[in-house]
Amino acid sequence: MKKTFFLFLIFIGSVFQIFAQSPAGIANSGLSYFDNPKSINTNFGYTQINDKSYVGLRFQPELTFGKLGFGLDVPLLFNAEDGELRTEEFEDGPGYLRLINYVRWGRKKKDPIYLKVGSLQGEYLGFGMLLSSYSNSISYEKRKIGLSFDFLIKNKIGLEGIYSDFNSESFTLLGLRPYYRPFGDTHIPIVKTIEFGTSFVTDRDQTSPLGETATNNTLEYGMNAWALDAGAFLLNTGFIDWTVYTQFGMLMKVKENSPIFQDDWGDEETKLALAYKSGSGFSVGSAARMNFILNIFELTARIERYWHGDYFIPQFFDVGYEINKDAKISSLPVTSASQGIYASLAADLINQIIVGGGVLLPDNVSEHHPARLFLSLDIPRLIPRIIVSGRYFREGITDFSEAFALDEKSQANVRIAYKIYPFLVAGVDYKWSFIPNEEGNIEIDKQIFPYVGLQIPLNY
Repeated sequence: MKKTFFLFLIFIGSVFQIFAQSPAGIANSGLSYFDNPKSINTNFGYTQINDKSYVGLRFQPELTFGKLGFGLDVPLLFNAEDGELRTEEFEDGPGYLRLINYVRWGRKKKDPIYLKVGSLQGEYLGFGMLLSSYSNSISYEKRKIGLSFDFLIKNKIGLEGIYSDFNSESFTLLGLRPYYRPFGDTHIPIVKTIEFGTSFVTDRDQTSPLGETATNNTLEYGMNAWALDAGAFLLNTGFIDWTVYTQFGMLMKVKENSPIFQDDWGDEETKLALAYKSGSGFSVGSAARMNFILNIFELTARIERYWHGDYFIPQFFDVGYEINKDAKISSLPVTSASQGIYASLAADLINQIIVGGGVLLPDNVSEHHPARLFLSLDIPRLIPRIIVSGRYFREGITDFSEAFALDEKSQANVRIAYKIYPFLVAGVDYKWSFIPNEEGNIEIDKQIFPYVGLQIPLNY
């Protein structure tokens, strides 16, 4: 019953597009409108942050010139009481470099050279055994400057990778995946697409020891993981791309693990934790992208079956990892062997409706084997004058009632706007994320931002 419910969420939750998840070689289906932005947006409005009221605007141009794309985010928010400019967004970390949302060259798995610097969303390595749907920022307020890249030489030797945060205080999350296509320079169907890869992810983040709520104590000696994978296209035509893959991964034992043990564990949990060691997992899967009726409708689907032993969590480095790294690592010693499925579905109807959803669903959903849900929605032009978009992530789901709960395990962003004139819009942004408070602890950041703004699409 639980499995049926969560799988059904993919379809009613086709409400929504999976966080740019794209298995190797499969394009980020459903992202064509937002993956190639050419617009200038400026929103003026009122919001509350940490119980303080602000009035101001955000200047957010996104431009693309061939393979080069970039986006800015320039906030000018003034305190409603004293009129002072809010500068908290630029304190610590990269400072005023946060004005650059991203700079990108090429597109991953589409061009032989891909580079992106700035805010990272929906990142993955290989087929996602270790790192999938990863985001380097937990807060809209405290965006980080990271790096994502993918290089392919002569269609045979490649290297993809990610570095989460250029912060001089510490070495942060690094993921690398060299891969090899032994027959990539041939013209033999299927055989030329065979790919072998190996991934390594390490995190030694010591940048934010944020009080009692979220620390990086367990990362003093690093969190390390590695994986092996292999895949190939069975079909690769203008109508359908269909790939199959298999992967094996390991999460290495955290060397300094005393901070992860908890006093409230029961006997079974304590017994499992005392035997804690490196854990491993294995999966097989298939992904397909289909174009219908002259690219009017595009559908992407992925289904993966995984098996893992004790002390292993598939897709460990995900969109929720940065929220509380200690809590994520602390769950490993009490994670027992399990199996389940990962599935996603996404659709793009001529850039008018971009919907999809995804779920990581263990067979035995429980406190130590929770489900994870990804949802999003983009309707940029279908309804006259109305723009609707949304993103939602929820991990730690152990019961149906928790699937759409907003708490410390959730992130959400919803926008509804009305076009008053072609370039003038009025709308509301709702954001549920996380932010360090004045005491240095992580707290929930809930913002409602009604605004009036300019939205100027650029056609060139």
